[in-house]
Amino acid sequence: MVTRILASTLRIAVVMVFGIAAAMADQQIERGNGVVCDSPLQVERFIALDIDTSDAIARINAESPSGSTCEFIEAEFIVGGIVGDASNTKGIWEIRKVLIVGLIVGRARKPVLAYEKYTAFIVSKASPL
Repeated sequence: MVTRILASTLRIAVVMVFGIAAAMADQQIERGNGVVCDSPLQVERFIALDIDTSDAIARINAESPSGSTCEFIEAEFIVGGIVGDASNTKGIWEIRKVLIVGLIVGRARKPVLAYEKYTAFIVSKASPL
């Protein structure tokens, strides 16, 4: 009986280790630049404005009580789940949570204490008429 319990516990431990390893392999660190915001609604607003990036960021930040909610960064990040979608003249976008794990300054990578933001990835480009 003890042997059976021990064997069962060992099987569960092996499955957990492989499951954790597989989940970690799925979470690749990506590198890129773009707009990140504190909330999905701000990303949706950025997409809806469909104007120059700097102007859109300035407008959204001016509308915020804290004054700084969106920014353009170059970073290393892990892409999280889809939290919404939006569209504009450029196409259809998925709004996703991202975990920022590093910032790129010039050619150097600056590690940071990981923090969450939201951004959008285009999933379908609008076709020209």
